[in-house]
Amino acid sequence: MNELAASVADLVTKICASFFDQSPTVLRSAANAPSPLWARVAIAGTSLGDVWVSPSEALARRILQRGFGSNTDNTSELREATHELCNILAGNLKALLPGPSQLGFPMFHPSGPARPTGGEQRFEFTVDGEPLVVLLQLGS
Repeated sequence: MNELAASVADLVTKICASFFDQSPTVLRSAANAPSPLWARVAIAGTSLGDVWVSPSEALARRILQRGFGSNTDNTSELREATHELCNILAGNLKALLPGPSQLGFPMFHPSGPARPTGGEQRFEFTVDGEPLVVLLQLGS
């Protein structure tokens, strides 16, 4: 595992411990259906790229419940939970990259990244059996 991959796994572990009081399991390949919840945060400046996050709808619901005290199935609130997760991860990753760099606002993308860039790194986790995908497209 390279240094960036280890950092991503460590950050996701810390974020999951904060939201869910448990560590995620790292997967080697996707075993679950893709989620319609994708958020992206762009990194601009010395470091360029995109951070993508896609939790399952059930995991997004848990983020709402644990992080914000909400028990809704409202699609816009599930998107907001996904945005928040992406923003937290992107902010922590930005600190590990050469700077100065700035984060863009989280954006919703129902079908995920439009095309592979060739330099992306995909990380797949489960949190209490629910999938979480993190995709980094750095240098794009």
